[in-house]
Amino acid sequence: MALTNLQRSMLERARASGAGTLGISLGDEACNFLIATIATDLGINQQFPELRGEGIDFFAVTPSSAGITVEASLHDLFERLVSIAPDADTYFSCLAALHRSRLKYSKILEYQPIPTMD
Repeated sequence: MALTNLQRSMLERARASGAGTLGISLGDEACNFLIATIATDLGINQQFPELRGEGIDFFAVTPSSAGITVEASLHDLFERLVSIAPDADTYFSCLAALHRSRLKYSKILEYQPIPTMD
């Protein structure tokens, strides 16, 4: 089953960089982490043997995608995910927006000057 234009758009929108100097884009590694999170949440992670990792915890204080190893392309994984769970594309889109917001907030804290008493 090939991705629909809407599903392809959702995936590309998640990967696109936001506007401004603090724009956040999600690379393949982050998107694979999101797919692994969704597969784990839905209990279908056995159908994704190429997504191996320990401690997939999206709601950790600092979620990390560094522990995920992937042996397939992002488009193939996303296509399989939506073929197994048809509403997973919406889940992915919402989770990607949340992840981007968390990364942007972290970046803002990094660059925002600390207020002074003056």
